[in-house]
Amino acid sequence: MPPLLALERLRLGAERRAIGRGLEDLLQDTALERRYARRDARQQRRDIRQQARRQIQDIRRDRRRSLRNIGWEREDVQREAERGREDFAMRLANLIHDFQVQAREQAQVANAAGVLGGSTLAASAAARAGSFARARQPLDVGLARLEEDTQTALGRLATQAQDVRRDARLGVRRTRQDMRHDLRGARTDLRRTLRDIRIRRQRGRREAVAGRSDIARQIAVLRAGGK
Repeated sequence: MPPLLALERLRLGAERRAIGRGLEDLLQDTALERRYARRDARQQRRDIRQQARRQIQDIRRDRRRSLRNIGWEREDVQREAERGREDFAMRLANLIHDFQVQAREQAQVANAAGVLGGSTLAASAAARAGSFARARQPLDVGLARLEEDTQTALGRLATQAQDVRRDARLGVRRTRQDMRHDLRGARTDLRRTLRDIRIRRQRGRREAVAGRSDIARQIAVLRAGGK
């Protein structure tokens, strides 16, 4: 065989071996990429779940703290209301005591003056009753306003507590929805990555087969020409 033909056959043999090594490297690289992709996808799913758990923990912790603060405010409102009722009862008792003292003093004065009689006592009692009603009216108004303000404050706190619970439930539900969405996205990304790797492997094999076939044809031509 002429030297040039022998050299050409050597070159073609080297190309065929290079094609084989290139395909082998491609298969090894894509196998490694596939393993890394699956490992990264598992870690990504773990991170997504962990982040969702932490968000839900934060939401529930904020809910507990908010409800605790609302409970403290409710206790403050109820304590202030109780103290207001106690103040009303004490002021009313003092007012009654003052008018009782006034009644005894008026009776003593009338008796000393010798004018103690049914009509006099009745007139004094009527006057004291009117004065007592006028003196008690601000106390009753204050107590009524206290009760009204207390019920308003307790109602608002109850509404706040409902809002906190509703917002917490909504936050947990949305966090779980986001987690499921992110997990679906991670699975989709993994499938696409594996598909791309599979396509590259298929193309690599196809190109290797085509390259070997082309080299085989060239070698056959060289053999035919060398005869």
